[in-house]
Amino acid sequence: MKRLVTLLILIALSLGFVQAVSAQSEIKAVLHAMCWISFVEENSLYQNWARAFEKKNPGVMVQFEGLPQGYGEKVAALFAAGTAPDMYFIHTPGLPSQVEQGMPQPLDAYIDGPKGINAKDIFPAVWKASTYKGERYGWSQVNGCQILYYNKKYFDQIKLPYPTDKWTWDDLAAAAKKLTKKDDKGRVSVYGFQCDELNRVFTSYLWCNGATHFDNDDSPKEVRFNGPEGLKAALYLKNLVQTLGAAPAPGTPGALGYREAFRTGTAAMILDGSWMILPYSKQKDLLWGTQVIPLGSKGRLGWYDDVIWAMASQTKHPDETWELIKFFSSKEAALERANYGGDALSGMPSWISAYKDPKWKPTARVKPVEAQMAQSRPEMAFWNAGMFHWDLLGPALQEIVGTNVDPQKRLNDLAQEVQEKILDQMP
Repeated sequence: MKRLVTLLILIALSLGFVQAVSAQSEIKAVLHAMCWISFVEENSLYQNWARAFEKKNPGVMVQFEGLPQGYGEKVAALFAAGTAPDMYFIHTPGLPSQVEQGMPQPLDAYIDGPKGINAKDIFPAVWKASTYKGERYGWSQVNGCQILYYNKKYFDQIKLPYPTDKWTWDDLAAAAKKLTKKDDKGRVSVYGFQCDELNRVFTSYLWCNGATHFDNDDSPKEVRFNGPEGLKAALYLKNLVQTLGAAPAPGTPGALGYREAFRTGTAAMILDGSWMILPYSKQKDLLWGTQVIPLGSKGRLGWYDDVIWAMASQTKHPDETWELIKFFSSKEAALERANYGGDALSGMPSWISAYKDPKWKPTARVKPVEAQMAQSRPEMAFWNAGMFHWDLLGPALQEIVGTNVDPQKRLNDLAQEVQEKILDQMP
């Protein structure tokens, strides 16, 4: 009897072992997906998508990791160690430098292959942003474009009409002056306008007036931003701060960052990405609206921000990773991420057909974003564009706006620096 019990136990254990081995053998691939997280809600949304993908693709597991900080450093470290995530975020201005380092792999064979996508349903500008040296590395699920945010309460207090799509850059400056408030001692309590990302305002002003930063923004060889229109753009920003006193100079004591300043009511207007609709919509004591960016002499042309899900060159599961990219970047996922046009919007769909989908119902705050998307282009994505935009152009504009440096001389010095450090070093 004792031997029989022992035998039965051994048989049971053996069967359990076989079942465990069988279960393990059903796992065909474990994919590591990684991105940065801007809002708390994003993490749970992506985790839900990962679980939905697993149900649709038996045998494939997804380990999703969303990082609120230190994303770039961790991705670089994982690539260096040979353990890169299979699918990961790339901000398209940084795509060329990553391609030159061999980090992502091109996806043309998948995009146009038998299990590809309808590439014609993606805005052409999106493909432009995610293409380097003739090869495509993905497409953005959603985009964020530059729009104008304004505090309705302050407009109402001085009986100033709300911004319209007919507003020019001069209209914005004039309104900013009227909206600026000072206390009895002459100290500013509310600035009419604020934007800490001077490089992005400079860029839109330049584009709206028919000028460019370089002879070719995709593969530049010569600098153009220090020409007449570039000087006008720099002087426009300087005038807002130093002449009109309608915007704070960089480093002004007590001044909040422009997003916090708008949220707390110490800035009446800001130009920022459309993704800020989501956090502002949660603040019930803030009465605000949105509008397209101002018109220039050549029309209206702003920037939009582009992020793609890319496939790492180190992945051991390219086919499964492609399916994951398709799933996370699908029109359905884009509509959900965009809250179907609601105020919980965190990006505008890159799919053209999404805007004709019955579920797409834009609110009054989202309608200007939809209009602006059609009048926007991706931020520059040439090799080391990020270094130009943030490390060189931004600080130079801060000097021009906040000091007595000669604007033309500072732009000329910047032009020489950009030529030597970036354009002459292009791979």
